[in-house]
Amino acid sequence: MLVGTQAQELADEYDKDIFELTQEIYKLGLERFTERDEEIKDFTNNLFEGQEELQILGQKEIEWFLQFKEIIFEEARNRLLKLEQNSMHGEDEDTPENLKLSDALDKLNIQFEEAINDLWQALMAQELYLHESIQVIVILIYN
Repeated sequence: MLVGTQAQELADEYDKDIFELTQEIYKLGLERFTERDEEIKDFTNNLFEGQEELQILGQKEIEWFLQFKEIIFEEARNRLLKLEQNSMHGEDEDTPENLKLSDALDKLNIQFEEAINDLWQALMAQELYLHESIQVIVILIYN
């Protein structure tokens, strides 16, 4: 500043240039912030839609299983009643009909256990996806 008016003009020009540059950086930052905010909103909306779809899918799988369970239980009940009736009529457990009924009951049991396992695996996969998507949302919210 002691150098003279040229130094003062240079300092003033520098302040003006820096101010304009910081204003441009600020405006660019606002534009990018708005773009990022829109991208985050789209992303979270897609996550929520995915969560809703998984919830609906899980409910459908549970409904299917409950219907399947009713059918299997009805078939098992009918076969068990037939076995009991045969036993009450004095038939031996080793008769071909009783062996066939017992085998059918075993197959129904295996089908039911497989259906439970399939449902469990499907629901756990959905649970894992939901858990991961919730973690992503929490990270987005707190960052």
